[in-house]
Amino acid sequence: MGFPLELCAEADENHVAEFICVICTSLVESPVASECSHIFCVGCIDQWLGRQEHRCPTCAAPIHRALQPLQQASPLAWRVLGRVRVRCPLAGCAWRGEYSEVGSHLTSSESHVGSSGGAAPGTAAGLREQAELKEEARHFKEAITLYSKSLAAEHAPLTLVGRGRVWLQLGQPQQAHADASAALALDGGCAPATSLLVRALVQLGRLDDAVRALDAVPVKDEALARIEESVDALVAADRAARDAYERGDFESARRLFSVVAEGSSCHSAQLWLARAELGMGQCDQAIRRTRDVLRDDPTNCAAFAVRGNAYLLRGEFDQAWKNLQQALRLDPDDAPTQHAAKKARKVQKAAEGAKAAAFERRFDEAVQLASLAIETADAPVRAPLRAMLYAERAAARLRLKDFKSCLEDAAQAIYGSDNECKSAALTRASALHALGRHEEALADMSALLRLYENDPQIKHAYHRANFEVRKMRRPDLYGLLRVPSVASAVEIKTAYRQRALELHPDKVPPSDLDGKKQAEARFKELGEALEILTDEFKRKLWDEGYDREAIDERVQAAQRAAREHTRDGCCGAH
Repeated sequence: MGFPLELCAEADENHVAEFICVICTSLVESPVASECSHIFCVGCIDQWLGRQEHRCPTCAAPIHRALQPLQQASPLAWRVLGRVRVRCPLAGCAWRGEYSEVGSHLTSSESHVGSSGGAAPGTAAGLREQAELKEEARHFKEAITLYSKSLAAEHAPLTLVGRGRVWLQLGQPQQAHADASAALALDGGCAPATSLLVRALVQLGRLDDAVRALDAVPVKDEALARIEESVDALVAADRAARDAYERGDFESARRLFSVVAEGSSCHSAQLWLARAELGMGQCDQAIRRTRDVLRDDPTNCAAFAVRGNAYLLRGEFDQAWKNLQQALRLDPDDAPTQHAAKKARKVQKAAEGAKAAAFERRFDEAVQLASLAIETADAPVRAPLRAMLYAERAAARLRLKDFKSCLEDAAQAIYGSDNECKSAALTRASALHALGRHEEALADMSALLRLYENDPQIKHAYHRANFEVRKMRRPDLYGLLRVPSVASAVEIKTAYRQRALELHPDKVPPSDLDGKKQAEARFKELGEALEILTDEFKRKLWDEGYDREAIDERVQAAQRAAREHTRDGCCGAH
């Protein structure tokens, strides 16, 4: 709803025509501009688009993006609109001025003042009407001022309800509750006041009081019946959520508390949702949620306690202790917070002790202390703290050569981490190598390398696993020649001649095609064995674990280096 055109008598008719909203046929209020440069009241166009009419009301052009405030879309048009000469919309007021000054005039404490200093008699209805227009345009602070001025002239229930509605929009349910109570004191049968009271109670988290307020109304209109239905649904969701939380079904509790938090913006609903998230190990979400609560209420003891527990489950002990201490300063007698603070200290002492013991190579002690920290923390499976502690214990057990237990702990750490637990994965790879399970280690490192493609530790672990797999797949050249690994070159050549006579493909009947093919492959391996084991450089690489392909690469690299060395003029070259 825009500004009445009849109040623009002093403006040029053609001038004003450019700023008429075609939806309400009035001078635009809080104007916004479409992509096609047409101007509308923000409240009018919001209602229009809310009816799925995504086309311009003036030219029917499609509207693809959000409309811009006129002040941003066309600053010049905004200034021209502001210069339109208008009269005060309240009857009996002689004020005249520019359109941009109407809001200041209406909300000024010096305008519409009676002889007693309050609002002038007869202006209450007009002020309330202007307040409703400001509310519709979402100018809530101005609406509050106008509703308050109207109340100064006449303490009317509907005016109190209107101001209460705006308080709710501003996130002030306590103020809305006060206005609703005052309205019901004036008119106990005022259905809009009851509706406002119930909505305020819901936002305050007082669901049982909201139910009692609705039960006190013997006959409910359609609006109150709808509100009662939504309140009953919230009450049922809240009860089911608390039951699920007590059972330890945190996923169901989180889902149900989300429903409650959507219906009620109260801090207690947000904190219960954060507790359910902590039960699932979702520490980051809980920390963000408690931050928002503490921004609104810096003295909320429960928020500090939940936040402290969230930091503990994330393994950030100093932050956990800081928040739990603040919660105890606000409420020293809160038993759950006292227990959480003691638990945090005990876990921190054990975890830091395990780390120190491992650094000093006291691995048995490190395992004991990490086990104590795991047991004391009793953290959810997906909590970062649990992953961190299991990774610490896995590393200690690796050094103790307890590979089976090491793999079990590493698996717990990897599963418990939202992102792949890098340290635990590296520990697992080392344990797999120690057990000769190189292909499993390579599969793990290949997957991890896709996540950490630029991490030098992961690259090194991948190359090691790849090396071990290739080494494992090599033929046994010494076994093929039936010589020990310390055999001399002469012994190897002698053994080669003997084995060549035994394995020559000509000894296989021509009719045995498969046998012939296998014998040829075996004879070729025998030749490679002679080539590699009688060359000092190649034999050294073979004994270090390189396969034939890697040896050839290194031989070629050495030859290239030698050629470049000679080309540079070294070693007497001219």
